Amino acid sequence: MKEYTQTPWRTDEKWHDEPFQAIKISGPEGSIGTICTVWMDDAPVLDFNYEQRENARHIIKCVNNYEILVKALKGCTEQLEINDSNFKCMDNNAADYARKTLIRLEK
Repeated sequence: MKEYTQTPWRTDEKWHDEPFQAIKISGPEGSIGTICTVWMDDAPVLDFNYEQRENARHIIKCVNNYEILVKALKGCTEQLEINDSNFKCMDNNAADYARKTLIRLEK
């Protein structure tokens, strides 16, 4: 897997001490730089809409939970493979799906 900024990522909804001009996504406390910036729409209201704010928060949630979810999926895959070898008569599509998902995630 390629290198990326350590987690946990966080959001900051202030820019140059002014609220609501941009939502910055940054790395852990004390890290240097901004990962990305979500700019406010050109709407006449100087505030982010609900969807923009929730999208930024969703990005953070996904990134911060990625590693634990991959670890959980690997554990489930191992258990499914053990069960598959014990019960050869079972059609174990779940194990196949989990393996394919892990391959996709590790690209």
